[in-house]
Amino acid sequence: MLLLRVEIHDFALVEELVLEPADGFTVLTGETGAGKSILIDAFEFLSGTRSDRNMVRTACDEARVEALFQSEDNEELLIFRSLNASGRSYAKINGELVTIRSLRDKMKDVLAIHGQNDQQAIFDDSLHRELVDAYAGAEAELLLADYHALLQDLLAIDEDISRLGESPEQRAARQDFLSYQIEEIEAADLRPSEEEELLKRAKTLQALHSLAEQLNISLKALSAESDPGALNLIRHARKALQEAARYSSKCKQLAENLESIESEIDELVYELNRTSDKVSYDPEQVAELDRRLILIQRLKDKYGKSVEEILLFLEKARDEYTFLKDSERIYEEKIADKQLLLKKLDVCSSKLLQVRQKASKSLVTKIIAELHSLNMKDVRFDVSITDIPNRGSPPRDPHHVSFRFSANPGEPLKALVDIASGGEASRILLAIKTVLADVDNVSVLIFDEIDRGVAGETSQRIAEKLQAIGQHRQVLCVTHSAPIAAAAKKHLLISKLVDGKRSRTNVLELKDDNRVAEIARLLSGSTNESEARNLAHSLLASHGNI
Repeated sequence: MLLLRVEIHDFALVEELVLEPADGFTVLTGETGAGKSILIDAFEFLSGTRSDRNMVRTACDEARVEALFQSEDNEELLIFRSLNASGRSYAKINGELVTIRSLRDKMKDVLAIHGQNDQQAIFDDSLHRELVDAYAGAEAELLLADYHALLQDLLAIDEDISRLGESPEQRAARQDFLSYQIEEIEAADLRPSEEEELLKRAKTLQALHSLAEQLNISLKALSAESDPGALNLIRHARKALQEAARYSSKCKQLAENLESIESEIDELVYELNRTSDKVSYDPEQVAELDRRLILIQRLKDKYGKSVEEILLFLEKARDEYTFLKDSERIYEEKIADKQLLLKKLDVCSSKLLQVRQKASKSLVTKIIAELHSLNMKDVRFDVSITDIPNRGSPPRDPHHVSFRFSANPGEPLKALVDIASGGEASRILLAIKTVLADVDNVSVLIFDEIDRGVAGETSQRIAEKLQAIGQHRQVLCVTHSAPIAAAAKKHLLISKLVDGKRSRTNVLELKDDNRVAEIARLLSGSTNESEARNLAHSLLASHGNI
């Protein structure tokens, strides 16, 4: 993949910036604080690293970074990522929304950034193993994949052995316990969704029970068979009024009215009796439902949160019971299988060790040659590969890989972290990247001040190495080194401009006299000093860049 163009909008101090790097080696220079680190941050953001709302330019709604890549067969890849002021980020690949994780997975094979953090990472042994395997290529990758597959098989067998128990007595006890659980659940004869159906029926029966009770209360209050009942009381009142009607016409009218009411209540009692007869309520049926629900709840307390989970538990218990029925034979088979897997793991580990040792031998020879060419004449470098002890179970990777280093004659080889300086780490990292350029799948390499801690002839050697990597990969390098800046095919100047009360980062491609002036500044701090300009001109000419 070739990086054709990068556009950055409202990112930190960048209001709007466009980068179009060369197809080989491009260098970026500028005063301290001009914003070179912001460009590295923008590339990291585009690669899917964690975002921070402070990346959004002050008073702006959204920061955006997008890059256009092109493959050797002219297929285009458009990567886009944005971050709004609230901190929400989203990404697109060729116009389609993707997760940030998908973005990272895509970009790891396209673009790699090597900054000060990577120069620290070179001290990490886990990176050493990755670099050796990258150099070893497909053979190491396949063997490591086989090793991991065997580990997964071993884990599955260990789980089976654990289920079988450590002794026949344990396996027998487990089988008895499973038998009890299976019998208990099977005796309940559960059905899926049964609990929901029972609860609905219980609710209905409760409603019928309440209805029957209220109808009974109404009948008792009204019926002539009750004492005192409303109907009886009305009849007594009617008879009394009829007796009083001999003396009062008004009482006669009231007696007639009460007779009408008596008739209506009598009809009402009749309808209440009919309704009550239709209400079917069986207390024994309610008791049976309660017993069933109590049983289900008891099983739920033991085996799951629902009938479905209880039935799933039953299915697993049956499987395990069947598995344990022939436990002794299966146990012996599993132990034999485990021993066979452990032997296969040992064989695989041995083959992987041979591949890593062979690759390391060649890698060491090439890295030492590169370090010599980077002005580290007396350096010694080696790769130590040792077996990781098996503490109960085989390790995730069977080998510990460590780069060993000695910068001075007579000094023993030691771990990089113990003796390598920052400048030495930079050159070791660059030497490794140079060696791995042919096997590394990453298309675009970005180096952030790879020259930190070095000067003079060493800077010139680093420039030559960056040029060499640029023959195979697209290289972008942020630098303060004049020799490195002069070696690049394309030179971009990063500057910070103050427009009113706002600062913004700008980029400008330098050519001809402007490029001479910038390299002179890197050499002497001045763009007009004649000796520095002459040396800058000479550096550019030596690389055919003027």
